[in-house]
Amino acid sequence: MKPFNEIYKHKKSNIAVFLGCGKSINNITEEQWKSISQFDVWTSNNFIYHDFIPDFYHVEIKPNKNLDIWTHWRHDVKGKKYDNVKFIIKDHPKRKYLLDAVGRDSKYVYGYHMRKINVKAKGITPNYKISSGNITCNCNASFTMILEMLYKFKYEKVIFFGTDLNDSRYFWSDPNIDFGGKNSRRNAKYKGERVHCNSNKNNDPNQPHTTSHLVTYIVGWNKRYMSKIGSKIYTGHKKTLLYPSIPYINILKVKG
Repeated sequence: MKPFNEIYKHKKSNIAVFLGCGKSINNITEEQWKSISQFDVWTSNNFIYHDFIPDFYHVEIKPNKNLDIWTHWRHDVKGKKYDNVKFIIKDHPKRKYLLDAVGRDSKYVYGYHMRKINVKAKGITPNYKISSGNITCNCNASFTMILEMLYKFKYEKVIFFGTDLNDSRYFWSDPNIDFGGKNSRRNAKYKGERVHCNSNKNNDPNQPHTTSHLVTYIVGWNKRYMSKIGSKIYTGHKKTLLYPSIPYINILKVKG
């Protein structure tokens, strides 16, 4: 794998869109997908179940949970479609399985060194010094590392979709919706493929996501860190716990 500090050369836009795995992903219209595709698109976790191909993918999978399923989707289902995705993984001897999952022959794999602070999963306002050589995991949540990566890319705008947090459903949770969305984006070829789970850690789907405590963190990150570089985080949809603390922006009116 290549060191993380070499990944910045792949930045093609001053605007980034982060696609989470919340059920609201299925509400994105075809017109909105066209707008999203103009920008740098980031994803993580199990977004591989969707038919949209991102630019950057932070891979956080566990050997005893979704490793086998994710690896199957990467190589057997998506295959060459993912050849140009920039994979981001933790560079550590105990995480070598991540390199096997994304593929040792993948063209773009970037590794980072992680440091952990505030290991308890609770809502806090971030206040720490960002390191040039590490990516910081705060509150035991990998999403805090993605926020730091987006900050280091110095995007002017970062727009979230699918970061619902108000319940535990994913965009693939409804068995009546084929993976990839509705209408013209319905993709029957994925029907019947296995997925990791249908709600966050198999919790009650109607309960808030187990990462909902990060709302305070994300709002604080927007004010303390993004503002320092003249940047701002927005949400592209309103059915999220982030809104209105994180302002809404209409993706169709965003110019790159």
